[in-house]
Amino acid sequence: MTDDDTHFHAWGKRQTLRNNASISEAVPKYRRFSEFAIKVQRAILGVEFSLLWHILRSDVVVFHGFQRNRRMRVARRLRRTSIYMPHSPSVAADEYLMLQRLSGNTIDASMVDKLREGERLLFAMSDWVVFPCVEASSEYIASFGNELAQKRVSYIASGVDGLSSMGHSNTQHSPEPVVLFVGRYVTHKGYDLYLSAAREISNEGVSARFESLGVGPIEASDNCVVDLGWSENPGEHIQRASVVVVPNRIAYFDLLPLEVASLGKPLVLTAVGGNIAQAKALPHSVMVDTDSLSEGIIEALNRIRADPRWGWANRDVFDAEFTSVEMARRWLSFIRRVRET
Repeated sequence: MTDDDTHFHAWGKRQTLRNNASISEAVPKYRRFSEFAIKVQRAILGVEFSLLWHILRSDVVVFHGFQRNRRMRVARRLRRTSIYMPHSPSVAADEYLMLQRLSGNTIDASMVDKLREGERLLFAMSDWVVFPCVEASSEYIASFGNELAQKRVSYIASGVDGLSSMGHSNTQHSPEPVVLFVGRYVTHKGYDLYLSAAREISNEGVSARFESLGVGPIEASDNCVVDLGWSENPGEHIQRASVVVVPNRIAYFDLLPLEVASLGKPLVLTAVGGNIAQAKALPHSVMVDTDSLSEGIIEALNRIRADPRWGWANRDVFDAEFTSVEMARRWLSFIRRVRET
């Protein structure tokens, strides 16, 4: 279950037809009605009817990522087994604080408290908690250790569909090795660390082209990194890259390294959170401390120069352990165990 709301689009269409009104006139009426209808449903049922229907049809409900804890309350009242699986590298309150500071916005202390208490209740009410690996749980243990100490915790490694490198790239191929960052341009993702490492390596005269693919509030202050912006097809850029850098300050179990591995590409990962488990699993990776990122990138570039096929072993591990099919098998095994307890 996600935090998306369900709306009733049919009402707005009927109103538009009956009143012969324009869309701009009809949409506000529809929104007022749909918001009112959802408020009524929440007041009576605790959740929207569509979500209640899914809960009623289930024996086990997995709440994936931070969301309204009243949904779990309803599942608990209906005696459904409730599993909470965090989705972000940091707790919701810390994510809010980071984004507000980066954007220069005022921090609402009551919002911080609300987010922290809301997530605490998700842990407290759940029957099980699932993390993708032990290392991914560190930020949550720091914030909700008391709640987690009383819970049954399981670890299920994530999996993804492999990326496709098909498609035409508008970016020119570089004669130099390409170092790539993919993700949000924020401090938790370590984008500022990547920019500093790129500047340091460029100043040392090392031959490499540094690129970044994503969006966010942090901007490069010089021309050391080529910002490619957002792409609907990251696979073509990853395929063209020589190495992908994952410089997180805080890490959960990012799907990006798995997608990179699916294309047989090498990685440089900082030794934090789930990055540690991924670097150990993917043999053609370099793991470094956050203050040694430039050294890790240089080591990866040297390995690539020595062996242009360095990185390919990551694809073999991906095919064996980290496909979406393998993840589904792990979840099925876990759900059977839950049903038996």
